[in-house]
Amino acid sequence: MLPLEDRELLNQTMLGLNIDPETISSLLVSFDMAATGLENDPIAAVHQTSFGESFTGGYRLATNVQMAHDAVGEELNRMIAGLREMGASVQQFSNDVQQTTEQSVATAARIEVATDCVAAPDFSSSQCTLPTDNQD
Repeated sequence: MLPLEDRELLNQTMLGLNIDPETISSLLVSFDMAATGLENDPIAAVHQTSFGESFTGGYRLATNVQMAHDAVGEELNRMIAGLREMGASVQQFSNDVQQTTEQSVATAARIEVATDCVAAPDFSSSQCTLPTDNQD
């Protein structure tokens, strides 16, 4: 998962850029497709005779190439995990934005209801009713 500082930077950047939910969804699909593509295309094994049949040339070279392939494979697995984690982080970001938006809309509605009580009186309206949290 992204460190808190990186998540906050990503959050601020996306908010500043007014990124819409469709774009976030597209990012998630892209991360998943990239990870799936890497998983479905493994590195082929190196045959011991790929570089000839001599021990000093062919076999040792094939062994070294296989070791290099194994190291690349491990890094690709880390990349797959990173893409999946990035997708999870972007999904969490999207959920956080949705929740914040819903809370903001609810707060704005309460403020709008309360504005009648603080507006200049016009004597034509009845008394205002302030919204309260109490459900008596």
